[in-house]
Amino acid sequence: YQNAIYTVDLNSNQITGQILVNGWSEHFLKWGDTLLIEAITEKSVYLLNTATDQIFDTLSFSSESSRGMILDKNGKLWILFSGGTVNQIPSLYRVNLTNRTIEEQLMFFPNSNPNYLTTPNGEELYFIHDGIKKMSINDTVLPSTPVIPANNRNFYSLTVDSISGDIYVADAKDFVQQGIILRYNNTFQPVDSFTVGIIPGFMNFDYQ
Repeated sequence: YQNAIYTVDLNSNQITGQILVNGWSEHFLKWGDTLLIEAITEKSVYLLNTATDQIFDTLSFSSESSRGMILDKNGKLWILFSGGTVNQIPSLYRVNLTNRTIEEQLMFFPNSNPNYLTTPNGEELYFIHDGIKKMSINDTVLPSTPVIPANNRNFYSLTVDSISGDIYVADAKDFVQQGIILRYNNTFQPVDSFTVGIIPGFMNFDYQ
């Protein structure tokens, strides 16, 4: 929640610098020599030059509370906004990073709270919205039906294995008891599940 990003030397595990930003920043993406910084509360994405550690531009949006961003196979940025708590329209945007323009804004129903955008291959998008929904980067409308229904579960985060296509969904339950990771195959059939810690919020694969 601090108005800063810190640089760290991973050899010494020491903080080596500080980059001041407005508000709370969370997810990062690397695009060439540029670091894209998701500014959760600022309706913005900062563009930082990784050679100089200087922010040189800002992408601005009309929605609040970003909930994940990805780069597709064409180098376009997709970013999901939940709309926050001020009754703004939740939206999924596609951005041309070369000329810094918004190419597409797909709008959800108000207060529908979409969450956690991800992609396994740069061609398909997955996100949480009344379950797990899937769409192509070529689609011009949002999907209406989930490929994995929530069925009263509290889906909180997800990821997709880029090799097998298996989908891993975190059920945070009531945010007090331990969560559960649910695994589905690439045809959206349940495979297995396992218990994890409280509020499972991020998953990553180590393919080494």
